[in-house]
Amino acid sequence: MEKCQKNKKTLYEQAKEIARFYFVALRVLEHGLTINDSKEITMSDYKSYIMRVKYAYNKLDLIDKRIINNDFFFQEYPGWWVDIYSKSTYYRLRSRSIKNFLEAFNNA
Repeated sequence: MEKCQKNKKTLYEQAKEIARFYFVALRVLEHGLTINDSKEITMSDYKSYIMRVKYAYNKLDLIDKRIINNDFFFQEYPGWWVDIYSKSTYYRLRSRSIKNFLEAFNNA
């Protein structure tokens, strides 16, 4: 059981991975390249992935959008939330935002 939990990604890690793959997909489409010249992943797959991410993001309310955008997609300002939220409020809202984002992404 312990081994199974170690292999499970946290919600935060899942959202971080989605954002990372989103930027990879954008770069691939921009440059017309595929990763490792894989024939299994088409340009259409990359476009579809980008559309899923955008769909999930657009399903969020303004607070969730702010948190997802600042924590995963526009990360130039670490601690951006310090003047806006208390630490406990930020972590509570971040948890909610990630859950909402992942749910929308998985349902896209």
